[in-house]
Amino acid sequence: MKFPQFIKYGSLLMFSLFVFSVHAQEAPIDINQNLDNYLIRRTYEDTANFKSKDIYAVRYYKSDKKGKLPALVSYTEYLPDGRIRTKKYKNTQGNIIESYHYDQYFDKLLLTERNENNKLSQYNHLFYDKKGNLTEEFGYKIYGGKRFEYESYSKYKIQYLKNETKVEIIDYDNDFRISPGKKYSFFPGYITKYSPQYQYKRETFKPINGTLRRTEAKGFIFDDRNVDYTYDKNGFITSEIWYKPASQLENKTEYFYSADYRERIEQQYHMRGTEKSLKTTRKYDELGNLVFDQSIEYTGNPTGIDHYEYRYDERGNWTEKTSYYQPCEHKVLGKKMFISFERREIQYYKPEQHPATLSLRTFPKKARDLKPKIPELAAEKEKTRKKSDPEQ
Repeated sequence: MKFPQFIKYGSLLMFSLFVFSVHAQEAPIDINQNLDNYLIRRTYEDTANFKSKDIYAVRYYKSDKKGKLPALVSYTEYLPDGRIRTKKYKNTQGNIIESYHYDQYFDKLLLTERNENNKLSQYNHLFYDKKGNLTEEFGYKIYGGKRFEYESYSKYKIQYLKNETKVEIIDYDNDFRISPGKKYSFFPGYITKYSPQYQYKRETFKPINGTLRRTEAKGFIFDDRNVDYTYDKNGFITSEIWYKPASQLENKTEYFYSADYRERIEQQYHMRGTEKSLKTTRKYDELGNLVFDQSIEYTGNPTGIDHYEYRYDERGNWTEKTSYYQPCEHKVLGKKMFISFERREIQYYKPEQHPATLSLRTFPKKARDLKPKIPELAAEKEKTRKKSDPEQ
């Protein structure tokens, strides 16, 4: 079977589902990449935006709705595998510089650094055991290059069993409050995740076409609601079905695809999953980028259309993207309106070129002294809170 180019490039868009990476279906599941650690996930977040790797740096520009010349939004440098090395941008806090420090093999993330206006620096150190799995994360701030302020600490308690690896996360905030963390069980071929304080209480992830997908969720928002997910052989979602209580159909969404996946339909249902509701059609070009997005309401009225146009380089990465909106009133389409223009200046790695060198900050003494005391401080704080408020 011949697949379109965007499948060969590996950019399988899964709508709102977060994609968990696994190198091959029979390969061991990477524990660190599947612990929902924000810092580790952050390093990978741009990999879905490009069709090829070996990108050294990208300057990203974007215009406003008035069509003004695009302004520089960010400058990002990458490792050859697509993970972020440094990122510079501007937001409401001012000028931001993010740096990601790895070990000598560019394997494990050791430290993240976020600098605001050269006045405030935020650091997060990550620690690993002998097997290379994450065991601790410690965050703190430095004001004016001097004043130390503790921010957060997370402990990853790992149990290595015969056919299972268990991981329990315990989080401590800046006031030493303990948050019930998530629990993971890594089995050969699948993962279960327990999250008592989150929307999904229990989830199961299994490899489908080489990538871990959520296949089951129990206790979604309500304790008696379960959600089942199905996929086709290429890893595209085909249905999301809600049950509440466990055996009674509550809601469902179905997904349909053309043979080359360039047209995809998302059909939502309401009225206990028995009547069709919102229907959304999305169309993609041969490189897998969205070019058309329109919904039809349950009344039969079509909504406006989002259009996208691209210009590509020789490696299949877009260098220009123009967005338009076409209104639709009383089933009559209006004139396309310009929304924004984006440009990416992509610099690829040259032969023998290496990632930018960064100076790795050592773990400061104040942090080293505080870290082993945090569980005890948290326990004392909890006792004090219970005494002052027994019903808490």
